[in-house]
Amino acid sequence: MSTRWYLRQVLSVCVTFIFRLHLLFTTRALAQDATCEVPSVEPLASTSVTCHFPEDVSKTNKGFSIVMYKGNRSQDEKDILECWWLEGKMGCAVSSGYKYNRMVSNQLTLDIPQVSAQHIGSYGCKLVNMDRNHIKPCEMKIKFVGKTMCDVSSVEHGSQTSLTCYFPEDVSKTKKDLAVYHYASDGHRDRVLHVGWLGDRVNCISDRRYQFDCSFTNHLTLTIPRASTDEEGMYSCDIGSLGADRSENCLFYLKKDAVNSSCSIPSVQEEQPTTLTCTFSVDINVTRRDFTVVRLGDKTNNSVAILVCT
Repeated sequence: MSTRWYLRQVLSVCVTFIFRLHLLFTTRALAQDATCEVPSVEPLASTSVTCHFPEDVSKTNKGFSIVMYKGNRSQDEKDILECWWLEGKMGCAVSSGYKYNRMVSNQLTLDIPQVSAQHIGSYGCKLVNMDRNHIKPCEMKIKFVGKTMCDVSSVEHGSQTSLTCYFPEDVSKTKKDLAVYHYASDGHRDRVLHVGWLGDRVNCISDRRYQFDCSFTNHLTLTIPRASTDEEGMYSCDIGSLGADRSENCLFYLKKDAVNSSCSIPSVQEEQPTTLTCTFSVDINVTRRDFTVVRLGDKTNNSVAILVCT
């Protein structure tokens, strides 16, 4: 055997050993990681965050949580799901807008029934006392749907709410003009926000009843600090490259604790036609609230719904 052949064999053994050692440590590192995944989704559709843990939590009874990062991971962290164990029984706290079926092993699924701006960001899954380096975040991304959409939450009079517009592109990069319109109950249209470009400079002008920080990407949020009847009605979000038929509108109305109703029906002779008139304390065309007309029964008969509208 030549010395050269011998050195090649030794080198081959060393390379194989180093490769296997590297693979072993990499596998061990991966085995300690908590990873997650969240499918891309259209605005207002449903999706879920799936966590993968390095152990079966139902057996080890370790506390676990899901956090959300809106900006800087080290500073802007919010608990979305937090679970703990007490005498072998699991207790959990879940943020509004999420649903958890309380099932866990080495993975769990957190449902988001209707995705809105508050859900957009990165998520991280972690176990109690887990090293931060082993938490591998995943990002929720909004699908472009070829049209503009909007969403606004109903609140009580005087409360704060916000309207979110979703666009089929990142307008901070495409630099197209934007507008948000409000349609009152009489059909009158007002432009409550305008975003215009002059070269690379952007100019944002909003109605005094609304607040906008001039921050936007493929979505923007317009704040209504004190909601009133003046802000009720239909809204649309427009982008310069799309026509009005590519805009999906949204409706805002104030929450009402109770809706008073009354009805009237003229007395007539038997088998003659008459009319039942219902009067509500709110305009159902504006509030879009479900309603039912019920024929009341006596002591022996149950009430019967004769009209149900949703």
